[in-house]
Amino acid sequence: RFICALQPAMSDDRNILHYELLLRLNHLGTIIDANYFMPVILHFKWMDKIDKYVISHLIACGQEVPIAVNLSLSFIQQNANLKWLKEQLRDFKQNKSAPICFEISNNSIIQDTDSCIELSNMLQAFGYNIGVDHFMVSSHNLSYLQTIKPKYIKIDAQYLISLLKGSSEELPNRSLITLTELLNIMIIAIGVDSKELLDELKTLHINYFQGNYIAKSKLHQVT
Repeated sequence: RFICALQPAMSDDRNILHYELLLRLNHLGTIIDANYFMPVILHFKWMDKIDKYVISHLIACGQEVPIAVNLSLSFIQQNANLKWLKEQLRDFKQNKSAPICFEISNNSIIQDTDSCIELSNMLQAFGYNIGVDHFMVSSHNLSYLQTIKPKYIKIDAQYLISLLKGSSEELPNRSLITLTELLNIMIIAIGVDSKELLDELKTLHINYFQGNYIAKSKLHQVT
C-alpha cells in the first residue's frame, strides 16, 4: 500500500507555503523510500498510473494549505493524461478539496519544453500554481522561466550557496536574481538539513526553505 509523506516548504518566519507530497510504500509494516521502488516503476512504465493514483487520492491527506504534486514527464507527454487531469481539476474546484499546486522537474522541462509549457498554460488557466523542482542555472533554463512563469523554483541549498557566493559579474548569477525578482518567482532552497546551511542561506537573502532541519516529512495514509 502506498503512503504519502508530506514535507513543508516554509518562509523564514515559519509560515507554510505548501507541503510537498513524497511517495512511500508500506510493505508489511516497513516504510520504503521511493528511491528503492521507483526504478521498478520506471522499468515497467507505471509512472502514469502512479501520478493518477496520487492525484485522485490527494483529498485523503486533508490539508488546508496547498499540497505540491510532482508530475512525471511520461504523464505530461500523453494527451489522454492531460484530458484526465482537466477533469480532476474541475472536480477539485467544485468539491472545494484541499488546494493543490504542481511541480515539474528541471530535467523534464529540458527534455520536452513544449509539453511542459502546454501543461503550465493549462494549469494556470485553471488557477493552479506551478513550480520547478531541482532548478539549475543555464541560459536555456533561465529563458524558459519567462514562458512557464512558475510560482516558485526549488534549488539545492549547497548549489544555491555556491551560485550566490560566486562573482556577481557572472551573467547567469545576475540573470537568476533579476528574472526571479522581475517575474515574482520565489526561490526555495531545498535540502536544508543543518543550521549552518540555513544561516548561510539567510545571509544570502534567501527567505524560503525546505529540508529535514526545517521540518521532517510526516506520513499520511493513502487508502
